[in-house]
Amino acid sequence: MLTIGQILFTKKSEIKTVSMDTPVEDACDILAANRIGILVVTEPNGMVTGVLSERDIVKHVASRRNFYKLMVSDICTKKPVTCVRSDYVVDVLKDMKARHFRHMPVVEYTHLLGVVSIGDLYHHLLEEFGRDVLTEEWSKLDGYL
Repeated sequence: MLTIGQILFTKKSEIKTVSMDTPVEDACDILAANRIGILVVTEPNGMVTGVLSERDIVKHVASRRNFYKLMVSDICTKKPVTCVRSDYVVDVLKDMKARHFRHMPVVEYTHLLGVVSIGDLYHHLLEEFGRDVLTEEWSKLDGYL
């Protein structure tokens, strides 16, 4: 079965990280400039402590708080759900779908190795098994990706 490690091996994207004390305005600039949907929040030693997603930002903008005075620590998801290289893609995909999120950090112990998206996982499953096998599951996610 296809593992997260196999996907990371073929994925060539650079991981973007921020710290808890990064201003939200700067984090928004990084997301926009890199056309990405998530930043991983790390400690200086590389330990993953959170994630900041587009959804986290939208939720706080909608609350009409003084958004640009906030720090990442004020709005990020702390203690995020993560996966490891040996996890099977199908299992991670099911977990992401059940929890309604699109990105998951990949860690070894508590240190960041990469990030996989729901789109990455489906792309690799399609290559592995073909669209016919995944048509039913794919249709359930239509509009979600």
